[in-house]
Order: sequence, then C-alpha cells, then structure tokens
Amino acid sequence: MFLGRYSHQMDEKGRIRIPPKYKAELGEAPFITTGTNDCLFVYAQPVFLNKFLSKLTDIEISDLEEMDMARIIASNAINAEEDKQGRILLPKHLIDHAGLGKNLITIGALDHVEIWSEEAWEKYTATTTLDNVVKRIAEKRKKA
Repeated sequence: MFLGRYSHQMDEKGRIRIPPKYKAELGEAPFITTGTNDCLFVYAQPVFLNKFLSKLTDIEISDLEEMDMARIIASNAINAEEDKQGRILLPKHLIDHAGLGKNLITIGALDHVEIWSEEAWEKYTATTTLDNVVKRIAEKRKKA
C-alpha cells in the first residue's frame, strides 16, 4: 500500500527518481501513464495488468467511451526502466500532460503512486479538502 508524500525534482532532461519507499513495492519497470487531475499514475506491473489491461482488452468495441479510455491509457503508458543511476526518463507527452516542471510532488494513493507538478498539487490541495470531499460524497449518497 502506498502512503505519504515526497518532494523531489526532475532534471533538465526529464529524468526522475521514484522515492525509495515506493520503489521497492513498485518493483522493476513499473507502468507510468496519464492520470486524472493533471498528474501521472504509476503502477506496479501486476497491478497495472490486472487493473487495466485485463479489463480493457475485454471491452466491447461498440462501447465508444470505454474504447476512448482504453486508447488514452494504452497509448500514453510506458514501461518505465531505470538507467544505471536509478533515474527514469519521462517522455515529453507525459511531462506535458501533467505540466511537470523542476519541482515535483509524488504521493501514495493506496494501490498506486501519483506524480504531480508542485504547482498543480498545491492548487489541488488548496481546493480539495477532506471536509469538502466528505460533504460531496454524503450528498451523492443521498441522491442515490
């Protein structure tokens, strides 16, 4: 299970290091893909294969929304491999998707890790508080 938050940096070539506490559980060559809220999702291979690939390969070709999701996740995913210095080179399309700059925040999100630009994370946490989320969930359950 991934918990906590870490500040770190991306170098000028787009290389990052996964925080050591997450690295062991992610294993060799985790999958990185576009995430929601302008971040990147990082999954250990078995979790990614189980959560996405096994399910998305079984979708109906006539379900256009599910096909869209499959295309977005698959076309943006990389099997991240570290160089000899323990860095992962992020491709431009992932850097652009998350608006990543030099300063990054990497968070644990239970079954996966998320990589955020420091600015996006600060904006997200300024407007998304636990109190607000609890109220929205309570309202949603009342309607159901």
